Amino acid sequence: MLGEQGRGERRVLNIAPRSLLVHAGAVFESAARTTSWRRRCALQPGDETLTADDEVVSPTYLLDLAQAALDLA
Repeated sequence: MLGEQGRGERRVLNIAPRSLLVHAGAVFESAARTTSWRRRCALQPGDETLTADDEVVSPTYLLDLAQAALDLA
C-alpha cells in the first residue's frame, strides 16, 4: 500500500516516466549554516530530549546531491 508520498511519485512517473526521483535523508547546505543551526538548536544543560538509538544518519551535502542528480538526468 502506497502512502501519500508514494502516490505522488507514482503520479509524477505516470506523467513524466523519465523523471529522476531522489529520496534524500538528512541534507546539509554549508558549514556556515550548519554552525548557525547547531547554535540555534543547541541543548542547554538540564534539557531533555528523546533520540532514536537504532538509526544511523549519513548527511548528504546539498550541492553534491544536486550535482549527482544533474549528472544522472
